[in-house]
Amino acid sequence: MVEEAIGHVKRGAAIAPAQENPFLFLGRLSKVLDNVKAAERMFTRAVQIQPECMEALRELRLINLRRGKIEVCWADCCAGSHANLLVSAVARGQFGQAREP
Repeated sequence: MVEEAIGHVKRGAAIAPAQENPFLFLGRLSKVLDNVKAAERMFTRAVQIQPECMEALRELRLINLRRGKIEVCWADCCAGSHANLLVSAVARGQFGQAREP
């Protein structure tokens, strides 16, 4: 069932490659199948297309939290948008410290 849904969403991504939603859905479906690497690639692609895609940014943050790569401590990044902090980290291919307001 999930594999069939992935096939449909992949066709949608091929039709609309400049839209972030198919990649967001592919990431979620990959998570259902416990394919974290594929999920991370799809969420990263969604953020590359739409840098302020909060759902994809949140998913990437959760993946990295589970890996123990980032520290949750949002108080210090409030001078700028925390979305911008995460977007720049995604663009660099790494995550630094993230701090929530």
